Amino acid sequence: MTINSDDYQGGRLATQHLIDLGHRRIAHLYGRSDIYTREGRYCAYRDAISAVGIVLREDYLKEGGFDRAVSYAATQELLALPNEQRPTAIFAANDLSAHGAIDAISEAGLAIPGDISVVGYDDTWYASITNPPLTTVRMNVDQLGRRAAELLIAKIEGRVQECHEVLSVSLTVRQSSGPPRHP
Repeated sequence: MTINSDDYQGGRLATQHLIDLGHRRIAHLYGRSDIYTREGRYCAYRDAISAVGIVLREDYLKEGGFDRAVSYAATQELLALPNEQRPTAIFAANDLSAHGAIDAISEAGLAIPGDISVVGYDDTWYASITNPPLTTVRMNVDQLGRRAAELLIAKIEGRVQECHEVLSVSLTVRQSSGPPRHP
């Protein structure tokens, strides 16, 4: 039995949001390979940019490791690109990674979202208190917990043998994302 959030849907929502704002140079801070959520979020990013004719750039793919410090260093590498090649947006595979990106961008003296927009994933408690508040994909953790408990009880009572559920996610738009200053 498994119950998960729809990582592909979330990655698609995050990336499409940036595309809809006018971004065409979108980097992705992906998660560690040993964590299953990495693949769905990365594939959604890849598919969303491809669907609008944006060529996948290897130099825009950086391992963020689902970690603030790793993502901070990865964002510094992105910021080292020449201005005309630097991404105007970053989709971070989780909020910790987004937080590291925000810190690196801010310390470089760049504006968020004016110079670079940032979108995270998870909608953790600190997403609303970052500076600026973070646009992020929201997983309904309460719903996940309730549904997991319901399925476990049903399994114990013999009402269900196998069950694999995927729950929808949504996008919470805050101040860390906006149109590119120089499209």
